[in-house]
Amino acid sequence: MTQRQAKPTVNRTLWDNLMWFTASMALAFFVWVFATLQSNPIQERVFRAVSIQVIHNPNLIVTEQSRDTATVTVRAPESVINQLAPDDISVVADVSAEGPGTFRVNLVPEVSRRASVDTSPRQITVTLEELREQLVPVRVSVTQEPPRGFEIIGTPIASVRQVLVSGPLSRVQQVTAAAVLLNLSEQRAALEGSYPLIPVDAANQPVANVTVEPNTADVTVEIGLRPGTRELRVVPNFLDETLPDGYALTGIVYNPQYVLVSGPQEVLDSIPGTLSTEQIDLTGKTESFQVEIAVRVPYEDVFVVG
Repeated sequence: MTQRQAKPTVNRTLWDNLMWFTASMALAFFVWVFATLQSNPIQERVFRAVSIQVIHNPNLIVTEQSRDTATVTVRAPESVINQLAPDDISVVADVSAEGPGTFRVNLVPEVSRRASVDTSPRQITVTLEELREQLVPVRVSVTQEPPRGFEIIGTPIASVRQVLVSGPLSRVQQVTAAAVLLNLSEQRAALEGSYPLIPVDAANQPVANVTVEPNTADVTVEIGLRPGTRELRVVPNFLDETLPDGYALTGIVYNPQYVLVSGPQEVLDSIPGTLSTEQIDLTGKTESFQVEIAVRVPYEDVFVVG
C-alpha cells in the first residue's frame, strides 16, 4: 500500500518544482524588464515635415498629391531615440500597382532602427496621369516692339526648330509651341543671346508642369532704324564765358543723350552725327542747377521724333 502512494507524491513534487521554476523565471524576466525600463526608458520623438515618397508606375506621372510631407512619431528605448536622425526616417506611398486615376493610399513609415512608428496623416490622395511626350515647333514671340523709329529686320532666328515636351497627358495636349518671349522696348541694335523656351498653348499662354528639352535656344534678331529716320547724339551748348569767376563745371548729367530725327533720307545721310542744344547761360550759377532746354535742329525738313 505504501509503495503505490509514492509515485503520485513524486509526480506532485516534480510538478511543484516546475511551477516554482516557471514562476521564478517569470519573476526574473519582469525584474529584468523593469530594470531595463528604468535604465533605458521608452521615449517618444516627433519628426515633422518628412517628405512623402510616392512610388508609381514609370509610365505614369503624379499630377496631384494632397500632402507632400507627413509628421512621424517614433516610440523606442531612449538609447535608440538618441541615435535617430531625420535621414533615418522615410514615408512611402505605394501606388505602383495602379493605373491612371485618383487613389486614397496608406502611408508606410520606415525607420532604420527597430521602433514603433506612426504617421499623421495616415493616408493621402494621389492622382496619376499617363506620361506623354511630343515634338512641338519653336516660335520667337515679340511681346514689345523696338523703340519708336526702330524695327525688326527680317525674321528672328532660333538655333533649334523643334523641342520635345513631356509631362501629364492633359498638359502636353495643350502645348502648341515652345516660345521665346522677347521684350525689345529698349533694344536699338541687333540682339543675340540664349533664352528660355516656354511651353505655350494656342493663345500663347504658358502651360505649367511640362518639361522642355532642350530648355533654351540661341536667338538672333536684327534691329535697325526705319527708313527716313536717324539717331543723333545730343551735346549741351554751355556758354562757358558766362560762368562766374572761380567756378567750373564739375559734372554734367542730361537726358536724353540721343534723339531720333526724321526727314528725307538724303538729308539725314549728309548731316553730322550730333545736335547741340540751345545756348545755356551760366550767369550767376554758383551751385548745382537743373534746366530744360530745347535741341536745335538746323536742317530743313528734319525734325525730332523721339
